[in-house]
Amino acid sequence: MILRINEQGHRGISEFEGYSAIEMESILYEPFEKNSPIQLLKMSKAEYNNVPILNQIKYFLKLIEREGELRLTAKGFLPRKIVFEIYNQKFLKEVEEGVGRIYRETDLIHVNLTRILSQLSGIVKKRNNK
Repeated sequence: MILRINEQGHRGISEFEGYSAIEMESILYEPFEKNSPIQLLKMSKAEYNNVPILNQIKYFLKLIEREGELRLTAKGFLPRKIVFEIYNQKFLKEVEEGVGRIYRETDLIHVNLTRILSQLSGIVKKRNNK
């Protein structure tokens, strides 16, 4: 009986995109362990340079360095001038197709994501709405 349970745990399940119950447990609770189906691969510098969101974040960080600090809006978002400057670099052209008028950071989800990722990673800090 124990063998049958173990066999079921290793069988792929369509609702789990073909992963087994054991693999799903590993993904959920130990995603970066040695036996996890998820493995991070090291890329070359050239490959990193071809990742649009990383290039956009690097550009954003250079803007902060250039300005010294960025004063955020009352709600804590990037000012329009900075949003337009990032947008005009066209790092994520595919995402920008069909974008209507741009009034604020949240009109461009990839610019919003750039600020959020920079903050969550600890690369930048928000203090006194700057």
